[in-house]
Amino acid sequence: MANSRPATERICRTRSDASAWRAEEQAQKLASKVDGADGSRVKVTTDPADLAECDLVIETIVEELDKDSINFEAYDEKVRSSVIRDDLYRSRNVRQVFDRGFFVGGAIAQAMTVTNGAFPGGHWGFKSDADEEMFIGKADAHYPKPDNKYLFDKLSSVFASGNATRDDAPNHVRVQTKVPYELAQAWASMCPAQVYEIPEDQLESLQNGDGTVDVQITASNCIQCGAINAKGGRLTLPEGGDGPNYTLA
Repeated sequence: MANSRPATERICRTRSDASAWRAEEQAQKLASKVDGADGSRVKVTTDPADLAECDLVIETIVEELDKDSINFEAYDEKVRSSVIRDDLYRSRNVRQVFDRGFFVGGAIAQAMTVTNGAFPGGHWGFKSDADEEMFIGKADAHYPKPDNKYLFDKLSSVFASGNATRDDAPNHVRVQTKVPYELAQAWASMCPAQVYEIPEDQLESLQNGDGTVDVQITASNCIQCGAINAKGGRLTLPEGGDGPNYTLA
C-alpha cells in the first residue's frame, strides 16, 4: 500500500496542474468577447467562486496525501476563509424569506442582493419540509373530466405514448410498497401513467389500521417521467428495448 502512495500523489499533482491549466484556459475563453445571436458583442466572465472551489478541493487532497492522511476537515476551513464563503454569505437567507410569501419575500431578497446580504442581517431559520404535516387536498375535484378528444385518461395516454414494455418485465421502480396513505396518494396523483394504485380493500381497512397502505405497482405502465425520484423512490433503467416510443404526429 505504501508503494502506491507516490504514484497516487503524482496523479493528484498532475490532475492539479491539468485542472489549473483548464481553468485558466476556460477563464480566458469566457472572458473574451463573443458574438451574440443577434450579431452584438457579448462580454462573459467567470465566477471566481467556481474556480476557487475546484482549487481548494485539489489543494486539500494533495496536502492530506503529503501527511499520509485522509482527513479532509481542512477543506471546510479553507472554504470558510475563501471567496466561496463570501459568495454564500450574501445569499444565506434568500430561500427562507419566501416563507413570508412571494411579494414580501421578493422585496426582502432584492434588499439582500443590493446590500450583499448585509440587510436584513443574521441567519434566518427555516422549517424542514420533512417536518411539514402531510394532508390530502381537494384539488382533484376541479380537474376536468377526460373527453377523449383533447383530454385523456391515464391509461389512454400510456397507449398514445407507444409504450412497448412487456407486462412480465422486471420491476425497475424501487419504492417501498407499504407507506403512509398520504404518500401513496401523492404517488398515485402525480404519476401520469397509473403506475401506483391503492387497492379498494386497503382504503376500506385504512380507518382501523395504522395509517399505512400497500401500494400496487404496475411497472409496465411506466413512461420514464422520473417524478418518483423526487418523492421517495428511485427509477432505475428498465429492461433493454422497453419503454415509451414517442413519435411526431
